[in-house]
Amino acid sequence: MNKSIFIKIFLASIALLIVSTVYVSCGNSIETVKDKPVAGIWINTHYSEIDTNKKSPASIAIVLNSTTVYDGLCGIEYHGNSTMRAAKMSYDFELRTKEGIEATHSILNFGPEEDFVLLANYFDKSFARNALAFHLWEELGHYVPKYHYCHLYINAEYQGLYTLVEKIKVDEHRLNLNATTTSKKWNADEPYLLKLDWGYGYIGSSATSITGRYISYDLIYPNKKKIAYFQEDQIRHEMDEMNRSLKNILTQDTGIQHYSKLINTRSFVDLFIVNELSKNPDGFKTSTYLYRDGPYNGSNKITIGPLWDFDLAFNNVSYENYNNPEGWAFTETGNESNAHKTPLWWHALSCDPKFKALCKERLEELNDAFSVDDCHDFLEDYKNDIQKAIVRDEKRWNAKDSLDVAGLRKTELSNLDDLERIKK
Repeated sequence: MNKSIFIKIFLASIALLIVSTVYVSCGNSIETVKDKPVAGIWINTHYSEIDTNKKSPASIAIVLNSTTVYDGLCGIEYHGNSTMRAAKMSYDFELRTKEGIEATHSILNFGPEEDFVLLANYFDKSFARNALAFHLWEELGHYVPKYHYCHLYINAEYQGLYTLVEKIKVDEHRLNLNATTTSKKWNADEPYLLKLDWGYGYIGSSATSITGRYISYDLIYPNKKKIAYFQEDQIRHEMDEMNRSLKNILTQDTGIQHYSKLINTRSFVDLFIVNELSKNPDGFKTSTYLYRDGPYNGSNKITIGPLWDFDLAFNNVSYENYNNPEGWAFTETGNESNAHKTPLWWHALSCDPKFKALCKERLEELNDAFSVDDCHDFLEDYKNDIQKAIVRDEKRWNAKDSLDVAGLRKTELSNLDDLERIKK
């Protein structure tokens, strides 16, 4: 190893040891959220700038209950789309070896992996919206990313309270889609994971939005470098088949398979329910994942999920009609709704008596888990715990929280007031 690099790593380790000791001596590790101690994370970029498209080398230490549970290296970059406008930034990071190669480790309550997200929750004063959405999705029987609250320091400067979350990816310890290939190239019978998001996606399609624009998908798995054009074409063909079957609810053409033969209808029902119950402005159109598991046998169906990005949901914006419990989120077409990204599928499904009946049956089946009392109890569990954990975060950021960003409610709203706002 280059001597200067060794010295930098050595000095960084000493610095992290010092700040870890300070953290423990301050007694911060006794804070808990949902019965889990709040961790402390220190990242040192060694004078490197954090970028948006390329991870910068850094060192990282994680402390929990006065114990250093991880001390090593990582690569870090900014995370998000609309959150990039916030003063408090979110981050992606991957654990690395000293050679700069991805390093798999089990940290905190997570399974062995290397990729994580640090969510700032800058627009969510309650720090509870994503957690509540994950809770509801888990009650529905689906995979949700594990998460852990932490206080973050970058280059010895306190950044605030964050949610450390598993990055959504195909892996036996994350979203397990029964991937079996060991070759460098993706096989056509292997699973894939797609994402609807803000930009133009890697996989085009014939699907259109409710305003008539074409829909495209980001390819999350497999890696773009491991897939040939004809394999891209197969994924595109499967998505187009799904789109035709859903569109056929409206056109009633003959010779087209019923959508229930191609999609995991239960997953679409569940996503519809959670997005509408929360009136999620980002729901249906961005941060929306779809996948087909493997190995492909001709009957594998396309599933929608996992959930992601609910910091603007549950009565957190004042634009359009998202703060009104009446009406539908998927039908919003105002300037701020980004309706050009909402697939026409949802309008088609809402016109299908069978789909509407399934939604009603599902809600009746989950009446206890989705009751007002259950959600209130979940939030009450947060009220005292989270208040203790965000005291320093509020001191760090309240002075900069006077702007109403993109129609958001005034963010100087207190944490307790915001929790009450969710309940409404």
